[in-house]
Amino acid sequence: MPTKHTDTTFQFLPQEVTEHQKKNSFDSKQKISEYKMAGKVTLVLFIVAVSLLNLDCTVGDPAIATAYNPFEICIENCAQCKKMLGAWFEGPLCVESCIKFKGKLIPECEDFASIAPFLNKL
Repeated sequence: MPTKHTDTTFQFLPQEVTEHQKKNSFDSKQKISEYKMAGKVTLVLFIVAVSLLNLDCTVGDPAIATAYNPFEICIENCAQCKKMLGAWFEGPLCVESCIKFKGKLIPECEDFASIAPFLNKL
């Protein structure tokens, strides 16, 4: 009878070992998938961070790329204001101001203070 007892012990032992091995195998697979997920999250965060850092470089004055000339802008704004306001706006006086101040005082058609000197009273 003792042999049967030892035989049953040995019969359960391999099953316990295989179940233990299966559990360890599952744990290692789970750890590997967790590492893969952590790697993916890290990669996404890295890409977002790099994109945000590069965004600052792309935001800028478009005039840098288009040869900003305040004198030209001043003349164009005078013409635009003349089109918008018609006879109320003294276009030639505005252009003379652009020439005199070398485009430093650019008129804004929607800003009354900047176009007040060029308005005439009909």
